[in-house]
Amino acid sequence: MGRQAQTFQLPMSMALAIGATTPNPGAPGARVWSTTVDAVLVWDGAMWALPDAGVPRELPYGAANPSTVDKIHAGDFGTRGMLEFDASDAVATNLPYALQPARFSTKARTWLAQANSNTPLNDGFPTVTYVAGAGSTLTARTIAASSVFAGSTRVGLVTATTTGSIAAWRANALINYHGADLNAGGGYFFAVRVGWPAVTAGMRAFIGMSATAAIGNVEPNSVVNSFGLQCNAADANWFVGACGAAASADRVDTGLAKNVVNTWYDIILSVSPGAGKLGWAVRRGHYGATWLKGVISTGKMPATNTLLSAQVMSTNGTTAAALQMDLSHVYLETDY
Repeated sequence: MGRQAQTFQLPMSMALAIGATTPNPGAPGARVWSTTVDAVLVWDGAMWALPDAGVPRELPYGAANPSTVDKIHAGDFGTRGMLEFDASDAVATNLPYALQPARFSTKARTWLAQANSNTPLNDGFPTVTYVAGAGSTLTARTIAASSVFAGSTRVGLVTATTTGSIAAWRANALINYHGADLNAGGGYFFAVRVGWPAVTAGMRAFIGMSATAAIGNVEPNSVVNSFGLQCNAADANWFVGACGAAASADRVDTGLAKNVVNTWYDIILSVSPGAGKLGWAVRRGHYGATWLKGVISTGKMPATNTLLSAQVMSTNGTTAAALQMDLSHVYLETDY
């Protein structure tokens, strides 16, 4: 998302790793754009480090004295550099909030589920289609004060009971990509909140960006030119995977079991214009849950300038039973 644009005051850029002790600029505080880590590094007097090194990314849940830990600092959302406000309140939820750019400076699209309704709000996505059972009907979910998941606004997408049935949210237009350099444009920041009231043992799922506008009942790691959270039918856990022009994905095991129900998954995918790597962050749960973060930077990533579309989908895979997927919101932001 163009973090380099936030560092226009820097005098130079160079290939510099975190922890490097040379070059030594002398007094602490010198800054440089590192082309190695795609971020600003600061000289602390002994080595080059991230500006917020030593500052906790997220505050401990239920801090004893939350009034002493409220702060604004540099945050990291799927490798996208954004100011983060760690807010404490009377019950010390200590939620991290991103301070994002004003909407007039970016192109932001939002899809929101509405309370007790099967009519969502779509603000900016060109075409959204739904697949649920034998048709395209969304299921209204009634708010219940029994858990964070049950008390959230959401809609349900429920598969049929036949093997290979699909539940999907699809932004059919192929409009996103990453360019070869900043002049080529592209890049995106994609955030989804999704959960499953009921899963199947053979579930397949993909939440992310793909050149295939309508992924079917296939193993997600075989979908060419794709990037997202995924699980194959035989997988026990969720993986973050990226696949280029060949049907072979680079996959990172999150360690999160895929059969956990009635809880939220927050997924963030962040790709800068001209980036040679893909940033991701995944969290399961709510207050106090830990973000898992990483970067995929191999050749197995969507091909440069290949148009992609956003989608959230799952199938009952090899199991003849209904799968239920609930969706809270989808957010997609680009610089232009």
